[in-house]
Amino acid sequence: MSTLKFVAAGTLAAVTAIVWHPVPAAAVETSEVTVTSYDLASGARTTAVVQAQRGHLEGTASTKPTQTVAASPVVSPELRAQLSRAASTGTVRALVSVAESVRMPQFPPHESDAARNQVRAQQAAALVSQIKAEREPSYRMWRDKVAMLGGRVTTEYWLAAAFEAEIPVAAVDTLAKDPQVRNIAWADQIVELPDGDVNNDIGAARALLSSDHYRGFARSTDTIALVDSGVNPHTLFNNGSVVVQDETGANPPQIGDICDHGTKTAAALVGNGNLGETLRGITAMKLRVYQVGKMFVDPDDGLTKCGTNPPASINGITHAVENGFKVIVVEAQLKMAPTSAISAAADNAFASGAVVISAAGNFLGNAGAPGNARNAISVGAVDVKTLVLNSPQASGTPDGRIKPDILAPTNYETGSGSSFNATTVYTGTSAATAAAGGAAANYWAFLRGNFGSVAPGFVYASLIVSGNHPYPFNSTEGAGRLKLPTVGVLQSFVTSVEDGDVVDIPIDLTATTCRLSVGLWWPDETGADSNDVDLQVISPSNVVVASSIAGRSVFELARTSGSTAGGRWRVRLEGFDVSGSQTVYGTLVTCR
Repeated sequence: MSTLKFVAAGTLAAVTAIVWHPVPAAAVETSEVTVTSYDLASGARTTAVVQAQRGHLEGTASTKPTQTVAASPVVSPELRAQLSRAASTGTVRALVSVAESVRMPQFPPHESDAARNQVRAQQAAALVSQIKAEREPSYRMWRDKVAMLGGRVTTEYWLAAAFEAEIPVAAVDTLAKDPQVRNIAWADQIVELPDGDVNNDIGAARALLSSDHYRGFARSTDTIALVDSGVNPHTLFNNGSVVVQDETGANPPQIGDICDHGTKTAAALVGNGNLGETLRGITAMKLRVYQVGKMFVDPDDGLTKCGTNPPASINGITHAVENGFKVIVVEAQLKMAPTSAISAAADNAFASGAVVISAAGNFLGNAGAPGNARNAISVGAVDVKTLVLNSPQASGTPDGRIKPDILAPTNYETGSGSSFNATTVYTGTSAATAAAGGAAANYWAFLRGNFGSVAPGFVYASLIVSGNHPYPFNSTEGAGRLKLPTVGVLQSFVTSVEDGDVVDIPIDLTATTCRLSVGLWWPDETGADSNDVDLQVISPSNVVVASSIAGRSVFELARTSGSTAGGRWRVRLEGFDVSGSQTVYGTLVTCR
């Protein structure tokens, strides 16, 4: 492969000092990249195939400090605590995540037409049967292994490589030593759900997000999947707009909101204007709620609380995928590792074609699951009025990735499940997750256009570029507070990068007084350490005017500081430390 050479008068931190010198065209490989341009005012789109230049770094263009990565313990701290409480001769219900052996296929999107949706359901059922068949040899092996330890497998999941089992207390550590076991958690663990001044109505949150601009791109039958504590009847819900399905295994099924949590999320997502425009929800979509709320006695303080547990949440995510819903909002802050079963379910939901939005968590320590999954968006919170960061708030991951990915408003007023007309102030990263989930759903509808769906990676890159915190990042804010662009142009692309690659994507822009922003996001496709892709924005005069060179992360955000010159710009991707071929989604916007 040809070499691209760099002449730098300074370091990458001084981005204006780096000058790009192109080599002759004959010495550079080219590849086709499809760039889709959206007019943000009208939603009109055009698609062009551009010739990206591909070269290879000669040496390294930059150096980065080595990051120390702490491996997550195979046995979760919560299970370890339960083992200490249990009799040594007893058993424990464990949720075991194992090495993935199945590549998740794309699932067809939900259809509004009953006949077409029936066909979609048959296609989805066939895919589920295929996945189960592919998992069967592995699960047969695990049934035998668990039986040899004196236990038994009770539930096997198809979306995640995971199962529930009753295991002797004394055998848990033996199972944990198996190299194919990724995580063992306590299956009966239940964790609390992440939790009238018109200036703090949800209308104020909508204004901060600029989400109203995108509301009209939704179809009346578009449906968001919500994994939460259920929903109570409320004047903010149109007839038939909210459907609830129990995932707790209760007999009879439980669909009411026993936690007064899911009703708040639902009102924020799809509430109508019956209580006034300022209390209307973020989207014009429908909602399918997977009820996971459970009452429990907290073993730490003995108090009765309301929360959710991993099996119910995994069931909810699984059914959302099977039903073809492409935006899944998970209101959970489970203190589980990125290798846990619920995070694996979120990763595979993304692989199936779904956007997954979840809470960072209202506690100190690493971000909660499933938001800590490599292919999910974790949401932190800022006060809707003061913009002060939520506290306490979880952040980071054991493997060093930046979480939360974005921030969204909290402490806004919305509907409450306490009565048919009640409202309340929704707090914590729960409220922020509802706000970000609604914004992501509107973005998804905009990017989808007249098609059946859109790859979730495009939505993630667009969320990143909509943040207010370009590189350098920190572990508490990620790409920063979400505000969707409403004027100018948005352009999106997807390409691939290998280790040492330099990929220059040409972008032709009209001169504007607005600054230019470019966001990248890339999925974890191997389950290994996150690949490191760097970003540079190169002006028509061949000067690097913005860059983003984060370390262990799955996104980059670069933003210029002044007006945007007309002419041919280049978005440069560098494979700083990449294993294999990495798919990268990119979004460029003016006027953010």
